[in-house]
Amino acid sequence: MRPLVIMFLLLGTLALAGSDYKPVVHIDGIENFITLIPGKSSQGDVHNAGWKNQQKEYYVEFTGKVLKEGKWEKYTFWFTPKSDGEVVLSFRATWNRVKGTEKIEPIWIFYDEIKVAGAKLENEDFSKKDEAGLVKFWQVNKQEQFVAEGKKTLAEVWFSAPISQKIQLKKGKKVKISFKVKSSHVDEVKPGA
Repeated sequence: MRPLVIMFLLLGTLALAGSDYKPVVHIDGIENFITLIPGKSSQGDVHNAGWKNQQKEYYVEFTGKVLKEGKWEKYTFWFTPKSDGEVVLSFRATWNRVKGTEKIEPIWIFYDEIKVAGAKLENEDFSKKDEAGLVKFWQVNKQEQFVAEGKKTLAEVWFSAPISQKIQLKKGKKVKISFKVKSSHVDEVKPGA
């Protein structure tokens, strides 16, 4: 009986270990005072970021549902700007503070097949590279965030190491964002794209 209890405890711990793997997308219009109206998604929550206080109307956050371990999942959400202007679009993973401490623990996830309708996003598939072999148009903390999976290039991110790009918005034109994502705690992809 005792081994059975231990097995259930281990399975429960493993299930909880993956529970924080969620995609997070930020749309930041604060610099140019672009008011953003959150849309909807059946795969997560789209809202103005309350933690931005008086500036929350210029900031939309999408937080997806918990990822299934090692499986690609497609997410879609939308928002609408109230004026023309430039915003920063950032793809991240969940913020994860170790319980009872101030330590932040990275939760790494992969993004692929990013698509934006209603605005122009450059190098959606990360295939365009400069002479030095670095992925063009995306701002990153380090180029090692782009990894190879077969012939594709994926972006590996966590909350404090996002990939970002500035995009131009048109007043009242709905922007729909879709992407595929999976947790990266399964060793399927090797760094070095």
